[in-house]
Amino acid sequence: YSNIPGYKRKFEEIGLKPSDIRTIEDLKYLPITKREELQDNNDFVNHKLVSGTLYTGGSTGTSLKYYESQLSMVIRNEAHLRGWKWGGFEYNMKYCILKSAQKIQQHGGCLHLAGDLTEENLRENLAAIQNFKPQHLKGYVGSLYIFARFCLDNNVRIEGLISVIPSSENLYEYQRQTMEEAFGCKVFEEY
Repeated sequence: YSNIPGYKRKFEEIGLKPSDIRTIEDLKYLPITKREELQDNNDFVNHKLVSGTLYTGGSTGTSLKYYESQLSMVIRNEAHLRGWKWGGFEYNMKYCILKSAQKIQQHGGCLHLAGDLTEENLRENLAAIQNFKPQHLKGYVGSLYIFARFCLDNNVRIEGLISVIPSSENLYEYQRQTMEEAFGCKVFEEY
């Protein structure tokens, strides 16, 4: 209300002031903001707080550009870590990410795998994982499923994995079963 013109206007349109919200029951009076109102609308952005620009994946047909502050980035990262901890992840553990990286890159305890899942890249990803020896494997559901099928089809086991944490897409039961069979560990859905 005090910092975002779009929200102040929405409050004023229904005659609501922040001081009117006193209990949890009062939250029902807050005006609903639709995705279309936020899309490319600077009235809903406090540029003084923006530290990064993010995009949704576009699973509804249109990707949404949105912004985050330094605090919201910390909160988002902590929420991810909380979920990952349910899968046994700790800060000092090594992990691989299979998403959309163009090539294999290591950053400390994190190994980004090539996201273009050609036969050659699948083999290179496998070799990199076997050399790196991660305890956790994270990534897009579809990419992890393709990699799991590749491992099963080639009768390859990856030793030492504690968990697989797919995200960004719905995880179907057949995918979960394939991943658990291929990777020999529990699958914890992040999405």
